[in-house]
Parts: sequence; C-alpha cells; structure tokens
Amino acid sequence: MAWLSVKDYALTKGISEQAVRKKIAAGKLEARHQDDPLQPKGKWLINTDATDATDATDATDATDATDATDATDATDATDATDATDATD
Repeated sequence: MAWLSVKDYALTKGISEQAVRKKIAAGKLEARHQDDPLQPKGKWLINTDATDATDATDATDATDATDATDATDATDATDATDATDATD
C-alpha cells in the first residue's frame, strides 16, 4: 500500500488540503491517523491504492453527466428544426 500525507495527496490531485480533510471526515478517503512528534495533533495519511478505485467511479459519473447533456442538445436541435418547418 502507498500512503501519502494530506499535503502530498492534495498536490497530486490538484485540490486544497482542506478539501482532502473534508473527504477524510466524510469517509470518502481511506486514511489513518499517525502520531508525529513534529506535529502536536499528529497527521493523516491517505491510502492511494484505495483512492484509485474512487477516481474511476468519479470518471464514470462525469461521463453520465456528459451523456445527459448530449441528449439535451439533440432535443434542442430537433425543436429548432420543428419551428422552422412550421413557418414554411
């Protein structure tokens, strides 16, 4: 298993450290808390192997949203054609 700090994970994904902490709190990331003598409250480490599966699911959701948009665009084009036919 590969584990990254909150900071490193945020940099890798292009999101803020606060967003990473919110995902940990919401249970959306597999993470463990580790004591660190340099940080009084310790630090969180994120399991990057577990997040790869989540990223694949997110990509599927984005595709579904695109498909819905394409269907809407096709309907709008049909409506415009119908209006043109009615004026002839």
